[in-house]
Amino acid sequence: MKVSTEEIASLLCLQKQPGVGLISARKILAACDNKPAALQHLTAAAISNIDGVSVNAAKGWQWEDHWDWAQQQLEDCAKYGAEAITILEDDYPQRLKFIPDAPLVLFYRGNIAAANAERTIAVVGTRNITEYGKQCTHRFCEALVQAGVRVISGLAYGVDTAAHQQTMAHGGITGAVLGHGLQTLYPPNNKKLASAMLEKEGFVCTEFPFGTGPERQNFPTRNRIVVGMCDAVLVVETAVKGGSMVTASFAQQYNKDVFTVPGRITDTYSAGGLELVKHNLALVCTSPEDIFNEMAWNPMQAATQPQRKLLVDDRFESVWHHLEIPKTIDELCALTGKKQSEINALVTEMELEGWVTLLPGKRVCKA
Repeated sequence: MKVSTEEIASLLCLQKQPGVGLISARKILAACDNKPAALQHLTAAAISNIDGVSVNAAKGWQWEDHWDWAQQQLEDCAKYGAEAITILEDDYPQRLKFIPDAPLVLFYRGNIAAANAERTIAVVGTRNITEYGKQCTHRFCEALVQAGVRVISGLAYGVDTAAHQQTMAHGGITGAVLGHGLQTLYPPNNKKLASAMLEKEGFVCTEFPFGTGPERQNFPTRNRIVVGMCDAVLVVETAVKGGSMVTASFAQQYNKDVFTVPGRITDTYSAGGLELVKHNLALVCTSPEDIFNEMAWNPMQAATQPQRKLLVDDRFESVWHHLEIPKTIDELCALTGKKQSEINALVTEMELEGWVTLLPGKRVCKA
């Protein structure tokens, strides 16, 4: 569905309300049948009756106080050559919709639909990349591109920059999630890199409104969106207390696979990856094939090829058309309105007939 600018403003206004976090914002929107226009007519009494929404949200409801701010955000979109997309729209990153604290609105430049490739991975790591880290990033990104895997990162110095550069160098499309508003670009030395990404069908995006600077606390928050957009995370190099450890933690919360490149036990920026492996939070990968095998990605079959259409029993269609990207059983239940037992039965039958494949993390994809 396509939403109007007024509806986008309504969703921005909802997120701005005191006492309303992203999880409760989705509950309030659902209580309005996912119709943003209905939000402005909510009363404090109605909000207080929504399950899972804090009483503070009802007490602090200040719609008109934030409406002008929301309208200004949309004006800034035009001013800075950006666009806004909502969680209700088809081009919104589909994987991201299934994390509980997904933003209702993303600001972006470029081709945000690129995040909906059939295969996506986050490649992350330290800003203090070593020569070994550069070699590993080059090797893995080259293979990932050849296998039709889209690479997403954070445009930071170090591993992020190398991941974006190497993906494009091998003909791939890459996207970045930023920790600030789109009135600026941080770090400033990566402006040319960001422009090159946009020219090659990639994107930069953020949940942070215009006027938000690159403040330290924004970047761990940003990392959850990087993870939410991807099927898996590859940690190239990180210290034990590096930002990539936060990213790996989000991956565990969202049931995403985490891979790490091994290094020497004496190296500071290998210590984080080794710690993840030590606590069974990541799998060691010494080659791209380790990722392909674990994720059931056939590197010889580019994921961009059109999928065949299901020509068998119509009862499969309710599941089939949701599998443009892999989905978990729980996600399929939410999308179809069917019980878990019904989805399990359909998926089992479809697997036996060769139409779907089960991936790690209890995800289902088209065969």
